[in-house]
Amino acid sequence: YDAHMKMAGVIYLHDISSKRWQGSMARNFEVFEKLCGQAASRKVVLVTTMWGGVSKEKEEEREQELKQEYWKDMIKNGSAVHRGNLDQMAAQDTVDFLLAKEAMYPLQIQKELGEINKTLRDTDAVRHLSVALEALLKSREESAPLLREAQGDPNLSQRILDNDTQIKSVLEEITARARLEIPQRIMRLFNS
Repeated sequence: YDAHMKMAGVIYLHDISSKRWQGSMARNFEVFEKLCGQAASRKVVLVTTMWGGVSKEKEEEREQELKQEYWKDMIKNGSAVHRGNLDQMAAQDTVDFLLAKEAMYPLQIQKELGEINKTLRDTDAVRHLSVALEALLKSREESAPLLREAQGDPNLSQRILDNDTQIKSVLEEITARARLEIPQRIMRLFNS
């Protein structure tokens, strides 16, 4: 970024055979949006891959769901959607599409770190993960008294276990993405 080199674009790959859009998949895409920012969205190609793994009707239904629900903001801001096939031609078409466009706006993360001089932990992407973590921690705190009241309830125990798994996943993402040190007292809560 400091050398004023601009990327031609960013390609986001999504497996069309994936059954659900939830948990880490949704969180990863939300972080991807934050990393790119609104201005750079025009230079993003959202590519669906693994076509032919399930029925054509199911794949097209999933593609429409992605476009109309999960990717709609990126598409509204100028992102393109391509179908990726297993051939080199489809990949080359996507790269050519990006190269045919004008120079790219810097990604949001580049602006925040380069122009604005934010620390990584103060960027939109890491703040987004931190908000998700705070919500999960609050949920855990609220469920602790319920767990004590209904220790024999397998449904409640499973919900709390699922919440703990989500919290651990977010902590790992924050650590990996931001190279932040997570306070040991929080990590001890989720390490068995």
